[in-house]
Amino acid sequence: MRNKLAHVETELNLSKQSVTTHADNLLKAQASHAKKLQDVHEDMNNLTREVNGRKKKLEDRENEVATREKNMENKEEELQVKAEKLQSHEAKLKEEGRRLQNVTHRLQREREQLDADKKKRVKQQGGRISLRQAKILNEMKRQTRLLEEQFKNNGCPAAFKELEANRNRIEEERAAMQAERDGEGTQLESMKAALEAAKTENSGLQDTIARLELYLSMFKLSAVTEKDIEEFTEWKAVIRDGKPLEFRLQWV
Repeated sequence: MRNKLAHVETELNLSKQSVTTHADNLLKAQASHAKKLQDVHEDMNNLTREVNGRKKKLEDRENEVATREKNMENKEEELQVKAEKLQSHEAKLKEEGRRLQNVTHRLQREREQLDADKKKRVKQQGGRISLRQAKILNEMKRQTRLLEEQFKNNGCPAAFKELEANRNRIEEERAAMQAERDGEGTQLESMKAALEAAKTENSGLQDTIARLELYLSMFKLSAVTEKDIEEFTEWKAVIRDGKPLEFRLQWV
């Protein structure tokens, strides 16, 4: 009887030790599990900060593209204003050229008429003209010389030379503006492509974050296996690359 009691007591002690060991192991497992869940929370916070950083960078890029587009619009408007000024200047110079040409023709006709009148008067008066007629003739000659000098200094050749210089200058400016606009257009297209890529990347990352948040909320409501946490650890690199991710939750 004593042997049986001793045996029972021994088994009872062993059971107590087993229960204590099992309880200790359970507490350790719970602590380890809690630590892993805490690591998951920290990873989620880090991923959220990364997403916010990408959002800010995307917003900055969009603002930069909008600024460049506005600058290109302003430059196009400036180019249009210059083109309109050129057309207006060309029209004025052409009008001035026509006016000077008409003056030249009128002077030529008046000179021919003066020569004809002079010959006629000389012939009628036997080769003599009056003092009054001579003064009138000299004054007309003086006016003719003044008009000829004006035409020579400021007439059509100078006007059209100025027109050609202005036209060449404007064409050079237009070519430079076009080259600059083409360069900025190419850069703008590259930035737009980068923006679309960033938007796609952020969209995938946002979708991943949303599903991760759902996944994390389920952690709080359900028992999570060690395999789930191991899978999450393996997925972190994929998550940061912004690749599509399908969750396969296993609940116990």
